[in-house]
Amino acid sequence: MQISHVPMTILVVDDDRMIRMLLRRFLESCEHRVVEASSGEEAIACLAEANPDIVLMDMVMPGMDGIETAREIKRIRDERWIPVIFLTALDNEADLVAALSGGGDDYLTKPVNFPILRAKLSAFERSVSLNKRVHEQSAELARYQDRSREELRVAKHLMGRIVNGDKLADPFLSYWTSAAEYLSGDLLAAARTPGDVLYVMLADGVGHGLTASLNVLPVTQPFYTMTAKGFSIVEIAREINSKVRQLLPRDRFISAVLVSVDMITNRLEVWNGGIPKVYVLNQQGKVLQEFSSKHLPLGILSESMFDSKVEAMSITEDIRVLMYSDGLVEAEGEGNMLYGQERLLTAFASAQSGQETTAIQDSIVDHLQGRAHHDDISLVVLNCQREVADRMHLQSQYTDEYAAEKSVAGWTFSLELGASELKRVNAIPLLIHVLDQMEITRRQRSEIFLILTELFANALDHGLLQLDSALKESAGGMDDYFDERADRLYAMQEGRICLDLAVKHEGGQPYLQIDVRDSGPGFDVSQQPSANVLQDVKHSGKGIALVRSLCQQVTFHPPGNHVTAAYALRRKPALTVAA
Repeated sequence: MQISHVPMTILVVDDDRMIRMLLRRFLESCEHRVVEASSGEEAIACLAEANPDIVLMDMVMPGMDGIETAREIKRIRDERWIPVIFLTALDNEADLVAALSGGGDDYLTKPVNFPILRAKLSAFERSVSLNKRVHEQSAELARYQDRSREELRVAKHLMGRIVNGDKLADPFLSYWTSAAEYLSGDLLAAARTPGDVLYVMLADGVGHGLTASLNVLPVTQPFYTMTAKGFSIVEIAREINSKVRQLLPRDRFISAVLVSVDMITNRLEVWNGGIPKVYVLNQQGKVLQEFSSKHLPLGILSESMFDSKVEAMSITEDIRVLMYSDGLVEAEGEGNMLYGQERLLTAFASAQSGQETTAIQDSIVDHLQGRAHHDDISLVVLNCQREVADRMHLQSQYTDEYAAEKSVAGWTFSLELGASELKRVNAIPLLIHVLDQMEITRRQRSEIFLILTELFANALDHGLLQLDSALKESAGGMDDYFDERADRLYAMQEGRICLDLAVKHEGGQPYLQIDVRDSGPGFDVSQQPSANVLQDVKHSGKGIALVRSLCQQVTFHPPGNHVTAAYALRRKPALTVAA
């Protein structure tokens, strides 16, 4: 590669004024810029301002000699190479060796041979030019790295805010994440519905680092917004799939698992699209059920082809749910051996309750033996205990705000849905949104959500679809029940459900009256369970028993296709938290 002549700035250091003058005339004739210094001290003083490319320096000077000055120049300009050519009348080999060892890059004997000086300057000119280019590129790289670090810092802060880390503090939830790079392409989200159902989502974007981290951003807003409104994980999965297809390139998809834990109806639901097998274990570490991926990752299928069907199981005892990204089981230890599911389950089963994530973390660190893992790792454990769920319910009642002095005005709201609307519209989030505008409290929101959900499901499932709840009690009955429900709802050609909400007053006390009517033939209401047997009834009656426990009064009007529920809007919780 040929480099064109580039004028340089040359610092000439010599205590002999005549030599400096001769060198200046020669160097300027070669189109170089010249800066003079009569001593080593003066050369050091003008170094920053002159910013020379090459230094021509006499070795023997009063005060700081050439070797001492060269060393100081090299020390000061450590980040940039400045060649020093000594000019000396000495021909002693030891002196020349000392000069080159003390910071010099070359030397010329006096009197100066100008053709040789021109040749040496030409050679150094090429080196100086290349060094400048490297220095500039290094400075640009440093600026780029600074910008990248700042962008990553902001991105990490943004990701932390979007993920809503405060909601990951749920008593059921423990987790551990480890990014392969500064940012993780895995995302964990958790929140509770108005009905106190825990939703957890583990998402894994393609790749890792900043790009993968940006990929998973579209899933957070639908998850938290729809969970807060009470939508099901089926509807959330469908909406996220639509968002991912809208916002991301076609080669960018998101593997995800959504889990719903309902300790009131004792039902666990799982939608798994591309995430490794989810395990449900009892407190003794025995695997009760496995949920493999039955769906494609989010963002691949169109809305018409998307399959949002969930798998489910009944919760009959305290359980632990284990979910994780593939980066965990594919972490490579010595000999490229994968961590694997067997090690994972062994570490999980041997851990004390509540210490599962710590035990698995220790296990995988031991497996890696200091090696870096090449994919993001996420681990989630849900410890679903009845005692904890009951305590949370009591605490929410005890700590809920109580607006005893607030005036509750009267209002009414009506909604009527036909067969086509019932197939595609979830009415409960819409009604909860209306109630939110009336400034109901958190406890009231949760309880009203449960009441509306149960009464609406009762009208649809039994009033219109004529499903028998006893089907839930058989082995695998929950899945059979919901499969049959989906088939009948799809085939339904006619039918209507009307919902009326009204705030009324009796004896100066406000209450919400909920009326649900369906166009079905009705059913025998004489066998409906009461509130005081809530914990003893089976699946076929627990929903109505729950409604009775939350309401002042529940009345089924003959022939059974109209129910009225009265919910008190001004009351302190009757239960207290045990010490």
